[in-house]
Amino acid sequence: MTGAVASPIPAAGLTVTVPRPGEFEAVRSVVASDPYQAGHYPDYLIYPGVFIVENVVRAAEVALAQGVPGGAGPLRRLRSGRFTAPVRPGDRLVVRGKFSVDRSEERIEVRATCVRGDGVTAATVRLVFALNGGADAGIR
Repeated sequence: MTGAVASPIPAAGLTVTVPRPGEFEAVRSVVASDPYQAGHYPDYLIYPGVFIVENVVRAAEVALAQGVPGGAGPLRRLRSGRFTAPVRPGDRLVVRGKFSVDRSEERIEVRATCVRGDGVTAATVRLVFALNGGADAGIR
């Protein structure tokens, strides 16, 4: 996923940090007034799962740009997504992820756990990105 992405999720508002090589953390506050919330269970607003996945993708792209020489190529696949608790307006979504480079397959595996501000795990997500730079790339 490179370049501009059409999304109702504002690009601003996702804060990404890279505490150690191969790891990342991102935080987003979920607000009821964002336009995407209006049609998703109007009487019981829930942050859509696809947006949770998109936040993981965006956070991973930032971390991979910093931690992999040449950066990551495009997202190849969503390997898995498991949603275990709702994220609602007023919640803080914290994404904690790790990535590893598989040079033989020229791919980057990303595993992330998404936790609400109250500590409850809301989702786990596994992604695969292409590896830019081929077999010589690695983690800085």
